[in-house]
Amino acid sequence: MKQSRRLFVRILPLLFLYTQTIPLFSHQNDTIYYQRIYKLIAPESIQPHEGLYDTVQTRLQQHYSESRQALTDFYTFSPYWKEQLQQAELPEIFQYLPLLISQMKPHYYGNFQKAGWWGIDRTTGIRYHLRMDSLVDERFDPVKATGVAVKELQRLMQLYEGNVWECLLAYYSSPANVNGCKIRLGLDNPSPWDLQSDLHRFPSDVLTSFLAWVYICHHGSLSQQQMHSSPLLISNAVCREPVQIADLTNLLEIEQDWFERHNPSLIGTIIPAATTIHLPPDKRADFEREETHLHQLYLERQTADSIAKAKADSIAQSKPEPSTPKESAKSGTITYIVKKGDVLGKIAQKHHVSVAEIKRWNHLKSDMIQIGQKLIIHQ
Repeated sequence: MKQSRRLFVRILPLLFLYTQTIPLFSHQNDTIYYQRIYKLIAPESIQPHEGLYDTVQTRLQQHYSESRQALTDFYTFSPYWKEQLQQAELPEIFQYLPLLISQMKPHYYGNFQKAGWWGIDRTTGIRYHLRMDSLVDERFDPVKATGVAVKELQRLMQLYEGNVWECLLAYYSSPANVNGCKIRLGLDNPSPWDLQSDLHRFPSDVLTSFLAWVYICHHGSLSQQQMHSSPLLISNAVCREPVQIADLTNLLEIEQDWFERHNPSLIGTIIPAATTIHLPPDKRADFEREETHLHQLYLERQTADSIAKAKADSIAQSKPEPSTPKESAKSGTITYIVKKGDVLGKIAQKHHVSVAEIKRWNHLKSDMIQIGQKLIIHQ
C-alpha cells in the first residue's frame, strides 16, 4: 500500500504537467483544420478560432443529406461563378457565399427581404435594375443574380479598401452593420472575429460557417473530388410572347424538375413576354421553332378560361341569395389548395361561385394565383 501511494505521488506532477502542455482534442482539431484552410483561401488570411471542427462535423453527420444536396448544385454552378469573379478581379473565395447565405436553396427567402442563392435584397435588386414583380423575380435567376452579386461585391471591396472579410460581412448583413461594429469597437483595424462579436448585427457563427463550407468543399466525403459533379449546361433564350410553362415542357420534352430548378425566377405557371429563360442547349433551336405555336396554345387557353369565367359568373348571378343567416352558415366554408393548371374561372365554375366572390373572400387584387396557394370558398 505504501509503495502504491509513493508511486501515485510521483506520477501526479507528471500528469498535471501533461494536461497543461497537450492541447484539448477539439482545439487540436481546430488547429489542424485551420492549417488546411490557409492553403485554400490564400492570399486571404484569418486568425484561428474555436468551433471550425465541430461545425464541419455537424454538417457531415447531422445534416449530411442537406449538405449533399446543397453541394450538388454548388459544384454545378461554381465554375461559372469562379469565372465571373476572375473577370471582375475579385477574390475567388466569394464563390462560397451562396452556401453561407442560402445553402443553395433555389427559392430561398431570408431576413431583410434577401432572396435567391446570392441573398440579394430588394434595394440591391432595384439598384442594378432586376425585374421584381408578380410574375418574375430575377433575384432568383442563377445567371442575372450572379451578375448583380459581382457588381455589389466590387462596390463593397472599394468601400472597404480591399478588406475581404469586412466586405464579406457587409454583403452578408449590410455596410451599416459593419460600420456600426467598427464604431463601437473603436479600433483602427478590427479583426473579423471582433466584428462578428456584435450579436445584434451578426450570427455568432457566420464566419465559422463560411470557413466550414470552404473546408467541406475540399476535404472529406462531400468534396468536389469525391462527388464528381456535372458541368453547367444551359442555353439562354428570350421568350418574346407569353407562354404556359406546362405547354413548353411538354412540347419540348423537358423535365419539369429540370426547368423549375434552372428557372426559379418564374412565379406561377406563365412565362411573360420579354423574359429570359434557361433551356438545355439541345432544346433552344426547338424552342425558337415552336415559339409561335406555344404562344397560340397560350391564347387558346386564355380564351377557354375566359369562357369558363363568364359561365361561372353567370351561374353565380342566377343563384338565389340565402334567405337567412342560418341557411348561409349551414352551407359551410372550404379551403381550396391551388393545383397545377388551375385558374380562377375553373375553380369558380367547379364550386358554383363567381370569380369576383373568390377574389373578394381572399382579398385578391388580380386573377393571378400560384400552385399551393390556399383559397377560402364559401358554399
